[in-house]
Amino acid sequence: MAEWGTAPIPPHSSASNGTTHNLTEFLLIRRYWTMANHTPRSFDPYKGHDGQIPPIAPGDRYTVTSDCNDLANANAFLPLAKARATARSGKWAGGMNLTAIAMAEVQTRTCYNGVQNGSLSIRPENSGTSDGLSKMLYLRESRRSMTGVGAFRLCHNIMSASNTGPGGAGCSTASDPPGFTNNGTGYRFLDTVAIGAPQPMFGYDVHVPHWCRLPPYISDKVRTPNSTVPFFIPFRALTVADAPNLLVAGKSMATSFLTNAVTRLHPNEWASGTAAGVAAAMMSALNLSSVQMANNVSGLQTRLRLLGVPLTFNLSVAQ
Repeated sequence: MAEWGTAPIPPHSSASNGTTHNLTEFLLIRRYWTMANHTPRSFDPYKGHDGQIPPIAPGDRYTVTSDCNDLANANAFLPLAKARATARSGKWAGGMNLTAIAMAEVQTRTCYNGVQNGSLSIRPENSGTSDGLSKMLYLRESRRSMTGVGAFRLCHNIMSASNTGPGGAGCSTASDPPGFTNNGTGYRFLDTVAIGAPQPMFGYDVHVPHWCRLPPYISDKVRTPNSTVPFFIPFRALTVADAPNLLVAGKSMATSFLTNAVTRLHPNEWASGTAAGVAAAMMSALNLSSVQMANNVSGLQTRLRLLGVPLTFNLSVAQ
């Protein structure tokens, strides 16, 4: 399979105005916030922080989050009946709650004014909007694959610090051997195609709106430090049952609600996206369905390793 040789990253990228930037410059100019000073601050994710800006190096740019980055009192989406009514009346707005979006804009501006303290500036020229706010809301949830190949769904216990194995309510994982784990990590699947990072500070990082009540099995686990461990993402989680030519990644994977609170983190989205992209290219070139790819997943794993994608952890855990 010589056609699957590793291709180098293009060293240059062209902007829409024809200007050519190297990759580093391109990534920097696309950022939303820019620093006006570079004073180092203490930051310990296990002990909280001093309420100031985390440590940065001169020239760093980063996106700022804070305790006011959740819109807790409104839903950005209209209830289905109201969304249908707007369509029938000719007032369709994508099913979005425009009042909630306006509330989010006000809250974002208020948050920015409260935390920037002269050290941050909004960059409208980078965001592409007149006010410097982002063009789109950040959503922690999405439509997800209900189940993947073999009725598989990735459930929260495979990344739990208590490490209870692959099964569980609503999880069909009978084909997975019990107790297949690594030292200090969650359950390791035989069809692993990506590895996932836990959230030490918050564990299962569910953000709960004021109007939503969670069942006990979720509320008992929400935002407990060190409750999750490094975990593995199997190919089946990237598939959709009865859709043999469709792969999904990130927030759309075949996961439960609670699992998504961990897999939605950006490093895990990147990891699953890489696996899905490589798998899609192979499936297209070799004319394979998702079921066929699942049955020959070792070829995908080999290809990922050749590309430098880690499929295991190198951890040393004190006993």
